[in-house]
Amino acid sequence: MASPQSPAASVSSASSRHSIEQDHSRPQTLEDLVGHFVAAKRSLNTQTVLWRANEIVTTARELLEENAILAAKNAAIRNIVDQQVETLEAARRGVDIVEAEVQAEFKQLLHDLDTSFAGLNSTLTVLRETPIEAALQPSGTPQKHLYDFIDLAAVTNLEGTLRECIDRYNSATTTLGESNDAFDTALDNLHSSIENVPMTPATTSNPSPIPILYHDLEGHAKEAAQAFQGLVQHYDLCVTALRHTEGGSAAVTLATGDAPSQSGDEFAAPPEPMSEEERREMLSVLQKDATEVDEVVSEIRERGSEMTLLLTQIENHINHLRNEASALSSILQMIAQITTEVRSHILTSRSFHISWLDDTRPTLLSGIDEWENQRVFYERFDYAYAELLVEVSSRRRRHEKAKRKAEEAQKELDRLFAEDERARAQFTLTQGDFLPLDIWPGLRDAPRQYEVRAVPMGIHDSEEEEEQRYFYVALAVFLVFLSFSFFLFRSGPVAYNEVFKSPYSSNIGTATKPTLRDTIVALFDSIRIDPTYSGYQDSTGKYFEGGSKITWTEPLKSKILIVDIDTRVPTGTNEILNPDKLDWQSLDMSGGQLVSNAVMNHYLYAQIHGYDYKLYSARSIPDHYNTWIMPHVFHELVPEYDFVVAMDADVTVSHLEVPLEWMFNRWGITRNTSMALPWDTEEFRNNKSISTDSYDLRVLNTGFVVAQNSPLTMSMLSAWKDCTSETRYPGCGKWKQEWSHEQRAFSEYIRHDPEFNVSSETIVGISCDDAVGWPGFKNDVNRDYPITECNGNFLRHHTLMKSKTKDSSAGSVMQALSQVLQIAVLQNIDKVWYEEPEKKGVEEKVELESDGPTKLAGLLVDTEPAPQEAREHGATGNLVPILEEGVL
Repeated sequence: MASPQSPAASVSSASSRHSIEQDHSRPQTLEDLVGHFVAAKRSLNTQTVLWRANEIVTTARELLEENAILAAKNAAIRNIVDQQVETLEAARRGVDIVEAEVQAEFKQLLHDLDTSFAGLNSTLTVLRETPIEAALQPSGTPQKHLYDFIDLAAVTNLEGTLRECIDRYNSATTTLGESNDAFDTALDNLHSSIENVPMTPATTSNPSPIPILYHDLEGHAKEAAQAFQGLVQHYDLCVTALRHTEGGSAAVTLATGDAPSQSGDEFAAPPEPMSEEERREMLSVLQKDATEVDEVVSEIRERGSEMTLLLTQIENHINHLRNEASALSSILQMIAQITTEVRSHILTSRSFHISWLDDTRPTLLSGIDEWENQRVFYERFDYAYAELLVEVSSRRRRHEKAKRKAEEAQKELDRLFAEDERARAQFTLTQGDFLPLDIWPGLRDAPRQYEVRAVPMGIHDSEEEEEQRYFYVALAVFLVFLSFSFFLFRSGPVAYNEVFKSPYSSNIGTATKPTLRDTIVALFDSIRIDPTYSGYQDSTGKYFEGGSKITWTEPLKSKILIVDIDTRVPTGTNEILNPDKLDWQSLDMSGGQLVSNAVMNHYLYAQIHGYDYKLYSARSIPDHYNTWIMPHVFHELVPEYDFVVAMDADVTVSHLEVPLEWMFNRWGITRNTSMALPWDTEEFRNNKSISTDSYDLRVLNTGFVVAQNSPLTMSMLSAWKDCTSETRYPGCGKWKQEWSHEQRAFSEYIRHDPEFNVSSETIVGISCDDAVGWPGFKNDVNRDYPITECNGNFLRHHTLMKSKTKDSSAGSVMQALSQVLQIAVLQNIDKVWYEEPEKKGVEEKVELESDGPTKLAGLLVDTEPAPQEAREHGATGNLVPILEEGVL
């Protein structure tokens, strides 16, 4: 819409222009001009829309500023909330970690405590079932058992103390659980409140819509103002046309009641004269613009409505921001409250941990040690009672022997007395008539008579009473020694070693039925070496240094498990689990017979040193070579023992008298060690080692594996058994079937894992000279390529020549027995060795002793026949079988 004075384009549609072109030829009458004027004046009422538009823009500008402030504030608060929530959750996780660690150790200690208590109860059951021999009790007294001589107060008091300790721990756990529940509830409420915080509608590319809405508002306001300006110009054009038309002012006044006036200054100058051509041109423009007035008015009003709608959207967004800010403010208050409470939760957790470290844990460890000490002591009590019975029998035997000697001496004295009487009578008869009586006062005296008799131990003691008193004294001495040694035992390890020189215990139910382990322990006791020995010398004179650092000073006994792990079950012909008698000579070193040979060697070694033993017949693992059973079985057995030691079926213990504890010290196995394996033999092909892993480090041999119970060891075993799943070690799956299977997987992945390779003590490599190969290994295998010499000093692993396993097993047993028998013979050399004297000495001796019974020089002769002595022993030895001195 434009006037002749202004060339500005008017807002019109194509259809309007077409209509104007059709009516352009018709002249404009005064009535038309008045109608245009009235319409133009009416259109100026849209000025109210402009006023409202101005208010909307002003309000929107204020809201735009508020939007910037609220958006920044809410974003900052959200970041703060996220940080605080993360901190609170970290504190909660810390509490969980403390609780989990304590709970895990508590369960392990409780298991150890139960095991120790079960062992003690087992020993007490043996004492309860072991009767005191009737010969050791006064006649007429009720039957007593070993159990009646022990003081259970220590066991009962300790049990009460441990129960109170566990009750305190449970109470602390309950308190911690309540605190954790309150902590969790607070965190859950916080998370729920955070989730309920209103999220202001936004997009990633345009976080807030208000700037765009405000820009649209300004556009609408600008367009409406421009359209209204066109209406004003059209109104002014109508006024000008009426002023240049005769009767125009009067007609307008008549139609509207007001005289036409310009939209500007009321005191403007009268219009300048206008030519007819100019007037026609003005009327033409006026006619065109008149048709567009309604459209322009509608457009202004539509823009006003659109601005109102946009303002509503802006206000809604701001309300979202305000609600979000209010909710976030509440979240901050909630976090402040939780933060205040967290201090008490952390203090509760700290109190729980301190209680564990200062009270529960030391008490449980002390209880385990105390019950273990009591178990060992009462086992010694049982063993000592068995020895007492042997001692009683020995004393009775010696007493009977002395009695027989006394009777023999008495008979000899009586014989000499009778001989003296006869000689005197004969002398008197022959020479008495010729000798005066006063020539020697003792001529007619009777011979002196001698009597052998027992020295009485009390007044009016009969022999039977004396013998019974002897047994009572023996029992009293035994019990005094028992009590005294108990106090020494409790005073410390040094006193323990002084009193109990042999720490190997036995569970002897009755003195007449010693177990196989008791017999084996006693048999090899004379050659068994101590774990602390500085060195060991074998039968060839070769000397082996002990450990430079002595970690293991006492026998671990049943805390060590020796296990044979195999998928071959030895139940076939001439195999150890077949009830038919084994034929050693025909034993073949393959299959189940090889396993049978291993069982005999390993089981005997375990019995000698008090270790536990198992033959674990495992199931094959699908899609895996059979040797993959090892890490799975280790993972199952290690939690039950301090150490689990596995040996392949072709591994033989060379020196049965050398305990594992001494080898542990030699190899540097400490309490920080998780696993120990020997270095494998190294073979070279084309001047390159084929026995190294991808890190160019020689692989470890799994024919002999030592695993010490610890959380790190269990993690290591879990990683090893799951290696082929490749969830942790990509590429490990190739070793399912490819040689050397689980051995290569351990060397390739486990020992190089930073989680497990903590220090040089964690995974110990044992010299292959100690635990791989056999003496003469390199010459026997006779390879045409270089191979390291490994002599199997302590453990012979016949990897390449399994046929040698049988001879190694036999040799180890015979070597040990040879030492035992040699020591026994030397200790009893006066009884088992007789050296025939020279003839000359014998003749002189016979000549000198012609009046008495003939005896050989150098030979101790018992005057009573052996069969009779044996029968007398049998008559008095009904307590225990009599063992000749020096045999054990």
